[in-house]
Amino acid sequence: MQKLSFEPNKEIHIKITRKTEYGDRYKLFVINKESYNQNFDLNEYGISLAEEKKEITVDKLKWNGLAKKSGMSTGDIISEFKIQNLDRPNKGFVYPFALILLLFFGYFNYRRKEN
Repeated sequence: MQKLSFEPNKEIHIKITRKTEYGDRYKLFVINKESYNQNFDLNEYGISLAEEKKEITVDKLKWNGLAKKSGMSTGDIISEFKIQNLDRPNKGFVYPFALILLLFFGYFNYRRKEN
């Protein structure tokens, strides 16, 4: 994962688990699209990863990196890593279409129930 290269037009979500004396704390860090002008990797973001006990943890942070500025700390466990999929259709088109279909079939089920 450390050597993966990311495109600047995709949004990246990093979900981490932080162990505290009060229990686990969960945080979401988002690398917004167009934050970088060219392809980048996690080193440029300011993260160095390590594998400990079959978990991927944040090993080192650059002092002036974006990861440190956004609030990440060493020892954070990466629980999920998501990259935006641009091949999926836009929600603005899919949701209204699905709502219309739901209302259409709901109406016919309601009519059938009355008969």
